[in-house]
Amino acid sequence: MVGPKRLFAAALLFTAVSACAHEPPPYESRYTPPAPVAPPPPPLAPGASFVDDFERPNTDGGLGVRWEMRRGEPANPALPVETGAFIRDGHFVSSDDTNVYAVQTLRGTVRRIGAEGRWTKVRNGGYETLVMGIAADDSLGRNLVQLTVSPASWRLSKHRDGDTPAQVAKGTFNPPLALNGTYRFEMDVADGSVTVRVPGVEKEVRVGTLGLLSENAFWQHVSTPKELPIGEKFCIDMVWAAEQGQPLTAIPAPAE
Repeated sequence: MVGPKRLFAAALLFTAVSACAHEPPPYESRYTPPAPVAPPPPPLAPGASFVDDFERPNTDGGLGVRWEMRRGEPANPALPVETGAFIRDGHFVSSDDTNVYAVQTLRGTVRRIGAEGRWTKVRNGGYETLVMGIAADDSLGRNLVQLTVSPASWRLSKHRDGDTPAQVAKGTFNPPLALNGTYRFEMDVADGSVTVRVPGVEKEVRVGTLGLLSENAFWQHVSTPKELPIGEKFCIDMVWAAEQGQPLTAIPAPAE
């Protein structure tokens, strides 16, 4: 039989041990939640932050007003070219076989690019092609997304450095675009998609655009050897671009 003194001593020891015990620390997870992902920029409202209608005196070479003319040679991408593209009677035109890039380096990332113009017959021969695009690389030959338009068809393509150029969408004009008709072409670029607007078509295409955009916007007349001499010149009446984060104004109505 356990005596009262032993029971009292045991109870006292239990009380002392209980009083000295500490609560276990709360569980601390080592999981670090990922940083919040910035939402994509909202879709651009209609309009442009840059417009040029070329309504100024004729030039013998170049377009003036902060335009840069480039050959787009990979070995010397920023080589200036003051001939091959010029202003005639309020239009941006180019010589037959120079394939000169007319470049605007704007303030913010370009998200929209457009052009208005017409094909005009100057002689018997092939037709000139319009190319316009946004490029993250100064060579203008890679890391880009571009729209190519002829009287017969259009083509959307991209070229990421290290990959071969990829066509992501195309279409035809049936009937072909008429001589001396005024037409507008536009490309809107979002994160993960491109919307093409050409006569009779507005088409959104899913395409990865990460790393392809910058402040560089370019327009180019292209003449392939099989089309020379050029018989149908594309005279550009107006070009425009919209930059992310810049105020937009309405694009002027089409020229008569």
